[in-house]
Amino acid sequence: MKILAIISYFPVFGWFFPMFFGKEGSLARYHARQGFMAFIIFTLCSSLAWLASHSVPPFVGFLEHFLYAGSIGLYVYFLVRGFLTASRMEERPLPFIGKKAESLPL
Repeated sequence: MKILAIISYFPVFGWFFPMFFGKEGSLARYHARQGFMAFIIFTLCSSLAWLASHSVPPFVGFLEHFLYAGSIGLYVYFLVRGFLTASRMEERPLPFIGKKAESLPL
């Protein structure tokens, strides 16, 4: 069960195994929801960075790098925090997104 909870933070295949092999209401499913929400937030932030980089003049293009670095940094923070929580077999929500992830119908 602990292994399923830890791998649930890897995109796509990490959500597949806990969702289909984990029991309803289990620790693995809880962390799969948290990992899925972290990936959604990363995807949205990266998309916004890409959109911003293509809609501003080239001389402020350095802003794109800050936005990308911020989205990657936030995603890595969520992953590390999730790995640590899953390895301790705790159900602690991720900051900012954890409560929303708990309500996902997965």
